[in-house]
Amino acid sequence: MSAPRRHAPAARRPPARPCRRPGSAFPRIHDGTAPRRERIVLAGDVPSPVAKPSGCAFHPRCPHARDLCKLERPRLREIAPARQAACHFPQT
Repeated sequence: MSAPRRHAPAARRPPARPCRRPGSAFPRIHDGTAPRRERIVLAGDVPSPVAKPSGCAFHPRCPHARDLCKLERPRLREIAPARQAACHFPQT
């Protein structure tokens, strides 16, 4: 019996959760072929693993967080074929 495989293209898709999108915050080598992207710096404190915030664990730092994010933990759901996200407002 084999483990389920993930599709390789899914690994290259941008994250669906808004709080996970700021990949441009990581340093990248610019080779001059791709346009430069604006660096996004997240505000707020990283949640403590001991005292997790209520609702979505990412709401203190997510720029798209709303009141629902503070109150209710999002469930993992399919947002596209073979693509899931645990976010109340994916791709917003």
